[in-house]
Amino acid sequence: MLSNFRLSMTWLHTWFGLVLGFVLVVVFFFGSLSVFDREFDRWAIPETRFEPQPMPSFDQVLLPILQRVEPDEVDYAANMPLLHDSAQGPMTPRLQLPADEFWAYTTHRDPVLAMGVGFRVPQPKDPLGHNHIHGDTTIDPRDGTMLREGQQKIGSEFFYPLHYSLHLEWKFIGFWIVALAALTMLAMLITGLVMHRKVFAAIHQQRKRLDRESDIADFMAENGIDKAKFVDTFRSFGVATKVKQGKQLSEAYKIDGVPAIGVQGRWFTSGSLAGDNGRALAVTDYLIQQARKA
Repeated sequence: MLSNFRLSMTWLHTWFGLVLGFVLVVVFFFGSLSVFDREFDRWAIPETRFEPQPMPSFDQVLLPILQRVEPDEVDYAANMPLLHDSAQGPMTPRLQLPADEFWAYTTHRDPVLAMGVGFRVPQPKDPLGHNHIHGDTTIDPRDGTMLREGQQKIGSEFFYPLHYSLHLEWKFIGFWIVALAALTMLAMLITGLVMHRKVFAAIHQQRKRLDRESDIADFMAENGIDKAKFVDTFRSFGVATKVKQGKQLSEAYKIDGVPAIGVQGRWFTSGSLAGDNGRALAVTDYLIQQARKA
């Protein structure tokens, strides 16, 4: 354990952020792409690029196709031994399972028609459970043509599962990693509050200005940070460059107080200019709209 609780929280905040931050980047990035998963599917499979269609006739179009759907081999191998009661006899062969439920799904974003069949397990361990092996297919609703199996639906079958499972299926390890990363993010928020509360207290309760290098260095030394190392970092080229860029931006906007908002490097508003903070936000919305039109 480090010398005090705050330093322990700093260590936890820093290293957990570095180790699992990459996981969160993947989760957030591909989660954002997943908002457009169906559109990516259409882009990746050219033959599905057509306008949404009305639902075809069940008796004339859908039922003959559903009757050709077979139970999925992977689903059968994984779940049939779990659902079947071996005490009642041998397992029913995959192709002899009786179909007893059908489904079809389409939306305005997904013009192709996804369809599936639930095949009942005849001798289940739990008669009240959902004892089914499933099979599915995708068709063109205009003429009932079945799309080729094995085509990569890059949006719904790659981007979307990646953002919550990382495509790591062994013992659901991908789900656990994502869940751990999410919990870590929460821990980082909490430990961040623990770290920064002393800065808040110093400025707002103890009335320390902390606006000069010497004052900041003394404050860091009081809280267990090596003063010499802090000064070296504070004066480093990287920090100096970022500070200079921020100063140039604030001077260009002529910022004289906070809160203040700049939009696309072209417009600036604040509570004092707009009349109050609420009006400043309304002005900001308007400026953003103008920036998007430009």
